[in-house]
Amino acid sequence: MAADAVESLHPWRIGPVSVKPAQKPVELLGGLKQPEGVLESLDDAITRKRNGEPTWNLFERRTKTHNEAIGLPVGKVLPHPLAHQAINERFARKTSGNQRMIYIHIPFCSTICSFCAFFRQAVGSYDISCYVDALVNQINRLGAAQSCPEENIGAVYFGGGTPSLLHQDQIEAILNAVRSNFSLSRDCEITLESRLNGITSEYLQGLRRAGVNRISFGVQTLNTEMRRTLGRIAERNHILSVLHESEHAGFESITVDLIYNLPGQTAKTWEEDLNDLASTPVTGASVYSLIPFKHSVLGKNLAEGKEPPLGGIQNEYEFYSTSDRFFTNLDGWKRFSPVHYGKVGCERNLYNTMRSAPIDILGFGAGGGGRVQGLLYMNPVNVSRFVEDQAQQGDQHLFAVDMDPLYPKAMSCFELTDSLSMHESAIPDFLPSVSTTLSKFQEMDAARCQDGVWELSEAGCFWGYNVSAAIAQAIRQDMNTISSQEVNYE
Repeated sequence: MAADAVESLHPWRIGPVSVKPAQKPVELLGGLKQPEGVLESLDDAITRKRNGEPTWNLFERRTKTHNEAIGLPVGKVLPHPLAHQAINERFARKTSGNQRMIYIHIPFCSTICSFCAFFRQAVGSYDISCYVDALVNQINRLGAAQSCPEENIGAVYFGGGTPSLLHQDQIEAILNAVRSNFSLSRDCEITLESRLNGITSEYLQGLRRAGVNRISFGVQTLNTEMRRTLGRIAERNHILSVLHESEHAGFESITVDLIYNLPGQTAKTWEEDLNDLASTPVTGASVYSLIPFKHSVLGKNLAEGKEPPLGGIQNEYEFYSTSDRFFTNLDGWKRFSPVHYGKVGCERNLYNTMRSAPIDILGFGAGGGGRVQGLLYMNPVNVSRFVEDQAQQGDQHLFAVDMDPLYPKAMSCFELTDSLSMHESAIPDFLPSVSTTLSKFQEMDAARCQDGVWELSEAGCFWGYNVSAAIAQAIRQDMNTISSQEVNYE
């Protein structure tokens, strides 16, 4: 899984489920629980700050993913028959003329990384061509149902899995279907997540001819020994070669993802990774802390003592601070979000930075999701089921949430953690707890407000997903106050 993958895998996950405080946390897809207790921890964090505690010790636990921080929206979960009907109705509904984005999920991997716990399938167990046909079928069918095909698509994102397992002709066929049904803006950012092993200059050139203009590589680390621990095949010199070949192929933006706090990783090896990347034509980097999912191979090895134990939050903070200083001081680079950096004029990262905007995200493919006209949805994760549904010209196993009409306005509050700043006017009047929450982060120097604009500090970026979780809980608290609506699991 390549750069931005953790952020982009589920564009439907942008809010909290409305539940009574007395109820148990709602378990989300993938085993995640709805965030709880974050607001209650803020006063303790303020006290710790006043007592001189270091940044890494403000909270007991660091939330590490957008999924975990935010969860599902306030609304009604629809049963499959109604979800199938709803998605067709929403695509056909007249829209406001706003820009839209497209997410395309390719769930296949040639090898499974030891740390991965995402929706993917070993490539040898399925005929990819059948999946591509089904994917194109879904794009054509829902594209034909839309009422406003002239609305601009500002970004297209191929996520996975490993989209680069597809032949360049298959990528071109998918993009041709997109262009036939949707109007892409002249500067549409088309991103494809790619592996490094087996990538050739011919393949990269084929992607460019197909229209891909931004490529995202799952580097994680350039240290060959550590990459083998993670189940990655490509060695350091090959990685450097592919990055340079990508520039020669004409990509406008070349991004990578990096992971810190890996087993055996040291300050020295981390600095070597950063310096190596600075010598390449890379224009963007997403930097994440390792998440040792307990059901992943790495998670099990750590639990059984087969890998050296991971460092704690202080260790994470030291790795984070090193990379944050490095990228923000790199010539022409800036911080785009708490986890993403890029070169100004080259990197736009539109898909992720526009996520909190009130726009539709059209999701296609097994395990891919989106939101359209107030409906958040996710296609079935099971590839065979998805293909069968498309053969029957429908989405019979769609998961969908019909959002509370007020919730789209609340989404703007996540602009702070999606793009580092937010005007205070973005906070709706019916969400007073959000303003109170941000004021508490200001007291601990994690956020600041100047001339009506909220911004995250370096400490706020390190605790960025904790900030998101607190905002999500504040939204749920205020919306429960003004509405007795509960999720209906029919």
